[in-house]
Amino acid sequence: MMFESYFELLFLHRALLEAKFSELPNDPDVAVSPQIAKISNQTVDEIIAILEKQGNKKEADSWREWRETLKSRPRELKIIKSNIDLMKANNSWASLSNNEKKDTIKDLAAPFFLNKDEIEKIIGTCENIIL
Repeated sequence: MMFESYFELLFLHRALLEAKFSELPNDPDVAVSPQIAKISNQTVDEIIAILEKQGNKKEADSWREWRETLKSRPRELKIIKSNIDLMKANNSWASLSNNEKKDTIKDLAAPFFLNKDEIEKIIGTCENIIL
């Protein structure tokens, strides 16, 4: 699929964020989907690439910085933890290895980036929650 403008990608990005970080999702599998995470990351990567091609380095850097802001976004963090709670309720979380849990958290967070410590903190928080 080819996008011809920054604005087409921006609206795709907004739709993906709406789907991934909905407080009342119609399809909870969307948020945890590795394929949706990949598309979400690719969309932001392409937005950055377009801005750089246009010579708008400042805005491209602003998008890069935005991707690092999840730790200061309580709404999105709450939704990630809620999605993990749903996985725990249907016993799919318990069946994951530690590496699979890390990958799942990365998928839930996309297009935001989390560092290793942030991922471990989310795992630790979720492991201590009793349903």
